[in-house]
Amino acid sequence: EVKEERDEALDSKKWELQNARKAAEEYCALLQTELAEVKEENAEALEAKTDAEQDTVRAVQASVEMVNMVQQELEESKARAEELSEELASKQALINEQVAMIREKQARVDELEGHGGGGVKGASPS
Repeated sequence: EVKEERDEALDSKKWELQNARKAAEEYCALLQTELAEVKEENAEALEAKTDAEQDTVRAVQASVEMVNMVQQELEESKARAEELSEELASKQALINEQVAMIREKQARVDELEGHGGGGVKGASPS
């Protein structure tokens, strides 16, 4: 009878151990599934991060290119402004020369009109 009780107790323990082992295996399988999902999520997150970093790099490169282009346009505009300024200065000097010539001619006309005494043009004074 003691042996029967002991066998029953052993059988009961075996059954408990088998159930515990089965539960542990199921839990292990569940953990492996979750681990695989986490790994996949991490891989997707890393890929998204990499894509975002590449997008940022492309955006920075585009900004640098834009700045360089604007800087080049600014330098070209400055050069053109200097050319126009020189051209304007040259034309202003030409205008000043012409104004000076006109003033000289006007002064001669005024001088001739002042000494003419109202005589007829081309007639010699008597």
